[in-house]
Amino acid sequence: MFQIKSRASIVASMINRVTAMSDDLTDFNTGSKIRTTLEAVGSEIEEYYQAMLKGLYEAIPVAIYKTFNFDRKDATASSGYVTFTRVSGTTGEINIGKGTTLSIPSTDYQYITVGDYTMAGDNETIDVLVSCTTTGNDTNCLANTITEMVDFIHNDIDSVTNASAFTDGTDEESDPERKARFQKWVSTLARAIKSAVEYGAGTVRITNDAGNVTEEVKKVIVWQPAIDEDDETKVGYVDVYIWNGVDGASSDLITETKQTLYGYTDNNGNKVAGWKGAGIILNVFAVSLDTVSVTADVSLEEGGGQRYN
Repeated sequence: MFQIKSRASIVASMINRVTAMSDDLTDFNTGSKIRTTLEAVGSEIEEYYQAMLKGLYEAIPVAIYKTFNFDRKDATASSGYVTFTRVSGTTGEINIGKGTTLSIPSTDYQYITVGDYTMAGDNETIDVLVSCTTTGNDTNCLANTITEMVDFIHNDIDSVTNASAFTDGTDEESDPERKARFQKWVSTLARAIKSAVEYGAGTVRITNDAGNVTEEVKKVIVWQPAIDEDDETKVGYVDVYIWNGVDGASSDLITETKQTLYGYTDNNGNKVAGWKGAGIILNVFAVSLDTVSVTADVSLEEGGGQRYN
């Protein structure tokens, strides 16, 4: 068993060793030459013990993560919808191509359209999905801040803006976040249980040809009716609701999530196990947007300094 030794115990052991091996060295009092020499060596050995302990603490989680191929989550870019508005009084279709670049004025953050869009001739506006060209939490932005068109689009476009804030950009997963996710994953190794289905759905990501994440499952809700519920015809069914952090979920994300939960065979012929139980009928749905009005009263707590309720 690995045990840390202190400098005092190391020096005491060396003094006992020297005393047993030599009759000529007898002065081991504090400040003596032989004791000072042993104490200097003891200090170095103690530092070695501490370095070994630190190395073990760092190596154990690395070894565990590598054993289970449990990689850290990469940073993701923020994304969301911007609204293009045509010049008043103009007509005709307006094409907005994939890769069109927008930006936040006076910043280095740029956002590009992820697909080709066409504004119908009788429409005044069109909503277009864009994604930041860089990753990280800093790519999130407030509403009505993406207002600059870096690329020329069309003379009939008057303005562009994001009506809602972008909030799904994330930094690289931290050590505490990775540990918490690993603990949750370990608890789902049995598969088929509700928490396993929730975890499996949360691993789904869609990437483009460059390997960048274009859409992923940010939030999962699993509804699994109990036997004693009123509608017993639903027993054996599991409904999974997913949220991409922007507008519910695309049909591609729903398809990918269902495939992941059911299990599939990859392009190399390898079978990838699913997460649902055998015989269970599982459905995947996108979370729908529903605006809720909220009213709050804020008051200063007496004696609470700067604390608010």
